[in-house]
Amino acid sequence: MAESLSLQKIAYAAECIAYDLLSQKAGDRVRPMIEYHQLIGVSSGTVKNAFDYLEKTGAASFSRHGHEGSYIKALDYRKLQGCCTKKEILGIMPLPYSRRYEGLASAFYDQLSDLSFNMAYARGAQSRVRLVDSRTCHFAITSRYAALELIQEGMNVKVSLDLGPESYLSSHVLVMRRGNDRIRKGMRVAYDENSLDQKSITLAVTASVPVEFVSLRTQQTVSALLEGRIDAGVWNYDAVMDHPALQELSVIQLPRQQYTDSFTSAVVVIHKDNWTLDRLLTSRVTKDETMRVIDECIMERRVPVY
Repeated sequence: MAESLSLQKIAYAAECIAYDLLSQKAGDRVRPMIEYHQLIGVSSGTVKNAFDYLEKTGAASFSRHGHEGSYIKALDYRKLQGCCTKKEILGIMPLPYSRRYEGLASAFYDQLSDLSFNMAYARGAQSRVRLVDSRTCHFAITSRYAALELIQEGMNVKVSLDLGPESYLSSHVLVMRRGNDRIRKGMRVAYDENSLDQKSITLAVTASVPVEFVSLRTQQTVSALLEGRIDAGVWNYDAVMDHPALQELSVIQLPRQQYTDSFTSAVVVIHKDNWTLDRLLTSRVTKDETMRVIDECIMERRVPVY
């Protein structure tokens, strides 16, 4: 029994260290064993055995320099992931219905290309973040606004990366049928209960006008307008501009008091206890490279991958 427990502790320590090493490269200095002892909560002997295991599997090799510490000689990222319980990193983001979202997905595939990684897609920030809270997915991409709202509600998550304004979308706009220029009393306005962003902006846009809210998925806004089921709705400007029926619509930009950069900024949300993934993502994914790939996809200079 004691031997079995010891092996379980070594396997757990090896998994934590393997995840941590995914954020490093040959030549980097390895964390001192005492740090892993404190971070993982196992004995120094277990940490040493975990390092020995990673070397025996060929996942990593190290050069040791006494009091100067140890350095990484080589890493096999696929084998490192093979030492983990979940052998694939799984992210989740909105459905890629715009070129910007296609570019966002492509940027993650690019920057995590040497890892076993896959992206899933689902509507609704709440649904995506719940999958991170339950540890079903490793990370979720949402707007900064939605992430902060869900953290305030008590989700066991944190923001690992903030990719900055226009990384999530260029803006939300008010969409109406041609000839309309503002919300009027009695209008039927789209309201998506599952979209924190759309709900908040819609309430701000209609704050001083009595309207009828119509329950509707955000992606159905334009079709509902054209079919006469609604008179107005808030939607993603990127998707509106790509719509074949654009000439039949009035697209109205929102005033700054109803709209902030928190709605256009993409953030990466992880479980608040996942320090290894935090280090991995912040070492590999950058704002500049993400925006470069997004821009190339928007300008159709790159075939998106998602």
